[in-house]
Amino acid sequence: MTDETSEQHWKSKLARSAMVAALGGKPSNDPLASWFGRVSVGSEGELWPRFRGRPLAPICQINLSQLRERPAALDGIAFMTVFVTPDFAYIDTFHADEPMPTDDIGWCLRSYASLDRLVPLKAPALDRCPRAFPMSFGKVVDDYPTHDLLPRDMPDDLQERYYDLGWEQNWANTKLGGWPSCCQSEPNWDYSPEMEGFEFALQIASEPKAEWSWGDGGVICIARHRTQRSRWALDWQCY
Repeated sequence: MTDETSEQHWKSKLARSAMVAALGGKPSNDPLASWFGRVSVGSEGELWPRFRGRPLAPICQINLSQLRERPAALDGIAFMTVFVTPDFAYIDTFHADEPMPTDDIGWCLRSYASLDRLVPLKAPALDRCPRAFPMSFGKVVDDYPTHDLLPRDMPDDLQERYYDLGWEQNWANTKLGGWPSCCQSEPNWDYSPEMEGFEFALQIASEPKAEWSWGDGGVICIARHRTQRSRWALDWQCY
């Protein structure tokens, strides 16, 4: 019988698998390869997303069909692209996964169930965007929450010395799955009643190599709705 007050019990219970991104390597000529700072394809007829008339920055494209595993929150997705306005303060929390979103949302996520029918997407002149690097997800790690997300039923003594336990590492990297890397509070979908039903799916971190930062060493965390699978939410935090 498991002792639910033991450290080992909580170490096992809190662990989530995360796939950590690495930037760099030999560029591929494959337009469907995963990239940070570049989006090369979309569905036929899709236009480059804009915010108040200005094109969004291409943050990444991820070919999930090439990964050896993927988080449950990203099931049914073979390929995805993410765009964000460089003016982070104007990011809208909610966003439905639509081919051509309205002009008043500061970010855009497009997901595709298949690689079939993806076609080249011409990038417009961009005001500011990350330096482009090939991106891979070969490293799989056990990821643990920051203190903001510790369960209420976790024993008080373990919560009080959580950061001294020695196994509680939270990977504050660009990653698929795992836990959000909170540096201000829990994500907005974790406490806001109107955002009930979302689960964390991926995180895009500040990437110095790509000369891209979300404020002061921040991250953006993206969640997907558990039942309305075309609904996504974003939370960004920095120091």
